[in-house]
Amino acid sequence: MRIGTGKNRLPHRGCPWIPTWIPTWIPTWIPTLIPAPLIAGAILAAALPTAAFATVVNYMGEAESEWHSAAGAITTLGVPDIPLGYPVPWALSHGLNLSGAGLTGGSIEPFLAKPWGVPLGTVVFWGDLGGETNWAFTQPIATAFAFRWLFFAPVEATVWYGNTFLGSVNWPAPAPNEYTPNFYGLTSTEPFNRVIMFGYEGPTFGHSIMFSQIPSPGALALLVFAPIASRRRR
Repeated sequence: MRIGTGKNRLPHRGCPWIPTWIPTWIPTWIPTLIPAPLIAGAILAAALPTAAFATVVNYMGEAESEWHSAAGAITTLGVPDIPLGYPVPWALSHGLNLSGAGLTGGSIEPFLAKPWGVPLGTVVFWGDLGGETNWAFTQPIATAFAFRWLFFAPVEATVWYGNTFLGSVNWPAPAPNEYTPNFYGLTSTEPFNRVIMFGYEGPTFGHSIMFSQIPSPGALALLVFAPIASRRRR
């Protein structure tokens, strides 16, 4: 299911065609002519979320293999490597910031061990928050995100690059008395660094988190120019 169309265009940084001498002849009194409310409004507008649109594709259940094909190389954080207690430093070392996700690592509930196919004592993700959950990616930024999770209510996942909204998908709750972790995933035609989820109510239990990443624009530049610099040194 495709949600959202078009492409996000990140702001152009700098205008190299503007001569550097232009700002030197602008009288210093001109900025004083701009009303203070207008300046304050411009600052506020810059801080507020903006909207652009990417093609965000929703994958659920049996579509997991399709998600893997679309995502390419991925990082997986999950069973059996989840640390007991506070998993944030561990996840952060792999490129995912869980500080806004409200998760801990805890032993699996006995009634879930058999449906999940894991022994008692296995550490899984525990979540007990409703409302908003924020998954943030450190650089390099992500193009695909998924997890195997057990929710007990529907979830809306919104995709963001900074304050720019790119699109969203909806994930339904499982059938009653279904206790296996379900696959939920998405991909985006534009890179993103946050996934914010709304609507579910705790407790929730997670088996694994998966995501693919691409180098940031600065890292790409380094990759492109490093061979050139190497040849010049020779």
